[in-house]
Amino acid sequence: KAKKENIPNVLISGGDILATKNWKIILSKLTSFGYPQIISTKIPLREDDIISLKNNIINRVQISIDSFEDSELLDIVRVNSLYVRKMKETFKYAEKLDLSIDIKTVLTKYNANIRTLKNMYQELSKYKCIKSWNIVPAFFSSHNELDYNTYKVNIETLKVLLDFLKRLKPSFIIEYKKIED
Repeated sequence: KAKKENIPNVLISGGDILATKNWKIILSKLTSFGYPQIISTKIPLREDDIISLKNNIINRVQISIDSFEDSELLDIVRVNSLYVRKMKETFKYAEKLDLSIDIKTVLTKYNANIRTLKNMYQELSKYKCIKSWNIVPAFFSSHNELDYNTYKVNIETLKVLLDFLKRLKPSFIIEYKKIED
């Protein structure tokens, strides 16, 4: 109907499309009508998922990952210990199938430390599929159940982390403009 009405763009937002049961059908239909998609997910992708994305002319995906440490991820996004292993498998499949990945990391009191960022940098540097790493501090959201003060990062910590990030020599782009701001 959107194509028939000459709607120029259809953008999926407000949630993770890959968490939807019929995401392959939805993306296939959208791309068949000429609506390219920007995909953002927190879900590790299997090889067949990446093949489906590539079949729908999706060659780049943003993956949100806030740490590679199980204990931090449990506090931040409440995932089990298999999550990190599955995410690393995602990167291997992406390399094999030539899918570019942009990483987004949100800093909270749980992961805003040099040890975590250094660990993430070392892990991400192993994969040629990683094209960028965007690191942003958590921000206030009136829709969040948690009180912002329970997870926010203080300014002094952000300054230390920014200094650390500026000294890195990555093979991919590191974006930290929101930390500088």
